[in-house]
Amino acid sequence: MTRQIEMAAQMVKPGMSVSFGGGQHVRALIDAVAVRNLDISVTSPLALVRDYCRQVGFSVIDAPQQIDLGFDGCDAVDGYLNLLKSMGGIFVDEKAYATLCTEYVILTPEARVQPTLDTTIPLTLEVVPIMAAQVVQAAKNLDLDVRVRPVVQGERGNRLLDCFCKADEWARIREQNAALTQVNGVVGSSLFTNLATQVLIETPDDGVRML
Repeated sequence: MTRQIEMAAQMVKPGMSVSFGGGQHVRALIDAVAVRNLDISVTSPLALVRDYCRQVGFSVIDAPQQIDLGFDGCDAVDGYLNLLKSMGGIFVDEKAYATLCTEYVILTPEARVQPTLDTTIPLTLEVVPIMAAQVVQAAKNLDLDVRVRPVVQGERGNRLLDCFCKADEWARIREQNAALTQVNGVVGSSLFTNLATQVLIETPDDGVRML
């Protein structure tokens, strides 16, 4: 067990409701919490994760109204706890659960933490198919390069549009995100602001620092 997973597991207390997201360390964290045999209820934005939690013996909530503590990963984080959760493409569901969390903790390797958000990670939009062309044009008008992913998004059947920054840094990402999320047909975006309360950063020597 890594020090990061150990520290995260110790944050879980009896009586809590806990959400596990879709980050790469989630299953290890679930296992670490499960062996403590705490009286908690758990949930996840992902049905596969909820099913795994049932397998290891947790009481699972399928439709939570409030969550004490949430854990998730990210693709990029800056010094202000702004996150990009673009690559998995499940950010709409993850954001819905994050808003229910009193504490929302991100687990990430040190390489993903930078003073400003990593420009190699796109701002990704989930868009209803009929409006995809219009949203692509709106993003281009905001000086973004756009790539449409070839696969649809889950049961909703929507498209994912990856919008890449042309500048050296994401200096205008909040402005661009605000404009794009107002375009008809945009279901959600991969930029998370004012949601993360803490980041547990795994260092190469298996240490942990907190942001």
